[in-house]
Amino acid sequence: MRGCNSIFAKLFLAVAITVAFGLMSAAQTRIRGTVVDDDTGEPVAGAFVMAYLNRVLAQNTMTDENGRFELECRSMPDTVMVSMMGYKPVKVTPQAATMTIKLKAQKLMLRQATVSAPPIIEKGDTVIYEVGAFKDAGDKVLKDLLEKLPGIEVTATGGVRQNEKPINKFYIEGLDLLGGRYTIATNNLDVDKISRIELYKNHQPVRVLQGVEDTERGALNIILKQDAKNTWLFTGDAALGFPPLPLFNGKAMITRFSRNSQDLYMVKGNNVGGDIVKELREQEYFGKSGFFLLSEENADADFATKLNPRRMFLTLPKDYWYDNLSGIGTFNHLKRVGEDSQFKVSVNVAGERYKETALDSEKVKYASGDSIEIEESSKLTDKEYFWTIGNEYEKNGDKFYFNDNLTFSGQGRRTNSNVEGRRFFKERYSLPSLKLSNTARWTVKLNGRRAVTVVSDSKAVRNSHDAKYSYHGNETQQTLSKTNVVSENYASYSSNMGAVTIGLEGGVNFRYDRLKTNLDSLPGLNLNYSDKLEFCQVSPRVTPTFRLSVFGVDVRIRLPFSYEIISPSGMKARTYPDFSPSLNLRGRLGQNWEWYASGAWSTSKSDAENLLRSVVLTDYRRIFLGDSLSKSEHASVLANIKYSNIPAMFYAGLTAGYTHNWSDRIGSSFYSEDYTISEYLPLGASGNSYTAGLNMSKYFGVKTFYIGARANYSRTDYTSCLQGTLFDYTTRSVESSLTLRTTPVKWLVASASATHRYNRNKGTASFHDNSLIIEGSLSALPFERLTLSADVYYRRQWLSTSKINNRPLVKCRTEWKFDKFTLFAEGRNLLNCKELRTETLTSYSSSYSSIKLRGIEALLGLTMKF
Repeated sequence: MRGCNSIFAKLFLAVAITVAFGLMSAAQTRIRGTVVDDDTGEPVAGAFVMAYLNRVLAQNTMTDENGRFELECRSMPDTVMVSMMGYKPVKVTPQAATMTIKLKAQKLMLRQATVSAPPIIEKGDTVIYEVGAFKDAGDKVLKDLLEKLPGIEVTATGGVRQNEKPINKFYIEGLDLLGGRYTIATNNLDVDKISRIELYKNHQPVRVLQGVEDTERGALNIILKQDAKNTWLFTGDAALGFPPLPLFNGKAMITRFSRNSQDLYMVKGNNVGGDIVKELREQEYFGKSGFFLLSEENADADFATKLNPRRMFLTLPKDYWYDNLSGIGTFNHLKRVGEDSQFKVSVNVAGERYKETALDSEKVKYASGDSIEIEESSKLTDKEYFWTIGNEYEKNGDKFYFNDNLTFSGQGRRTNSNVEGRRFFKERYSLPSLKLSNTARWTVKLNGRRAVTVVSDSKAVRNSHDAKYSYHGNETQQTLSKTNVVSENYASYSSNMGAVTIGLEGGVNFRYDRLKTNLDSLPGLNLNYSDKLEFCQVSPRVTPTFRLSVFGVDVRIRLPFSYEIISPSGMKARTYPDFSPSLNLRGRLGQNWEWYASGAWSTSKSDAENLLRSVVLTDYRRIFLGDSLSKSEHASVLANIKYSNIPAMFYAGLTAGYTHNWSDRIGSSFYSEDYTISEYLPLGASGNSYTAGLNMSKYFGVKTFYIGARANYSRTDYTSCLQGTLFDYTTRSVESSLTLRTTPVKWLVASASATHRYNRNKGTASFHDNSLIIEGSLSALPFERLTLSADVYYRRQWLSTSKINNRPLVKCRTEWKFDKFTLFAEGRNLLNCKELRTETLTSYSSSYSSIKLRGIEALLGLTMKF
């Protein structure tokens, strides 16, 4: 605790220094309005709005997809001017803080001319990217383009982050068709149909809360080309290959996007290493927590239990090693049912058979100097089926907001694996799951800039999982059944008083859990093999929030507090408080510099499921023992500063952070030749981590040349428990990367990236390791319709005792374009690499893996668009 007090003393000293040297901010006047077409009354999106004060431009912005805008000035402006191509410019003198501006269409007579638009336009909180400036011949889908846009980060699954936070809305032509499953669009929407991309910073999707609550999250709006609007479009891919025969890869997608209704229907399948099931996972989104804790193989985090078998995870492109037979179908329809209301329905299904083959070796060193080594070869087949049906109704008005989302989903999963080492084992998993969930949200605007929100989020999940393990013909069975019902209900009040915003959220969460486990006895172990747990948990909570502007610094304070009441059947009730205050500061230093600092502290207990005191055999040799409720504390401080110069297309950032963790229980592992037992011991343990990072990117003529560099340093001091003995460890790591991309001539595109990682561990033994990953691509257009491309992936490791030098993985592709379709031929893993070798070192163990790769493959196919 003394460390925590020191942390907060330093944090608030930093705040005081920042406030003392900031600039005094004056009271602001906000002007809101709507721009509409004078003839049709339809809202005009993308209009440029400028406010003048004493004949000087004071503020400017652009209208959103609903024609709305908001300006913030020192006082009421003298003139507001609105301009939009195709309309006559309009000047008005504002008489009130809210206005409606009508634009009259005008015909434009253009002579032969060449108009060159800038690649990036920033107007207020809106950033517009002109697709033609960034698109290359090798770009196929929206994700390929988003990865090149400054200020936008794209995850491996196609999720989008802005300002290091997930976006809260993904619009296509101003409508949110896909919700949290928008990666269906990023991974499949044809990039040739896109005209521009709009990034809305600090986007508030609820109109009632605009000007009342700031989300600090961005949103994307995809604007299509004119010939792609209000019409049905078809995109299809089909390819066959060998070996084995037949390899296939296919997709058929039909879309229609208009201002009143939207449709996206797609079926997709392959057995060439495309991990397409991930496209149906929900991202962290507005009203959605996302899958940031979701393991690689799960489609829904609520369907995961301790019995879920583990798959391999490799950083190299999946089409080199992912042995699959996958198919998905997604059907999405949205319809406007009023000026500010819409209804959408979606059906998603997925099925996959996945195989992996690996050789693993793990060596564990004890403090006594003794060690144990376990070598195994394994084969796994995982069959998974996932489906979800949902509908959503939303009314997003100026004074009232309502949203209701009802979803029914399920999973069927069976996994078989054989493991051969000192003994021969077989594993069989059956993992069926069902879930029904509903989220309802109401927001009402009160007089002035105040609003009240009521949310009810409920779900019921049923998991009936079991596993069978065979040891040379002797079988044992593990069953785990779980019923979970959760209802989160709260109301919040927000009041924006100009320089100060006050919020208060209060509610009660209800939870009911029933768990039952049973395991046949294990030879040589005296453990509790059967138990059941039933408990109710009630959590009243309240969260005051404050936002104010002090000397030009935006200050945000959150004080979440809850009181947990857990009533297990047959046990004494447990009660304890949870408190997690946080402080966030944000400010600007001139036009191009922005800084951010935050501090947080929390105290909590572990999940009540740990009251289940029985053995869970997670796989044939790994045993997990339940634990009573453990207490933990967490404190963190983070600061960063960013430089952004859009005209010069130069971006840079510096980040530093510190984290302290403490718990009254520590995880411990006991290794033997037959089992590895994981449990928690009643021993206090703490850990500290320090991080620092620097990144920079510079565009020279957008396509002419791009350079991006990143470096990160981290140090972690922690305590671990091995064979019941505590050890202190220190891990230091440095990761640096360099990315280069160039289009020196119109017909040639090249890119290369290198990532180097250095790790040094100090504990029962000291060692270090280095790894280098190099990736490159080259695309050439020797003729207008012909494209030749190649990709290379290379990985190498240097360890304290050995070197691992994998052969390069090479892929080539040839495309010949016609008016409505494209023919292509592709060769993968042309050097026919059979395996990828890796080694992982920790302070007390080393693990070696040899992963079987897919080998050389060839594909022939076509792509159709009409």
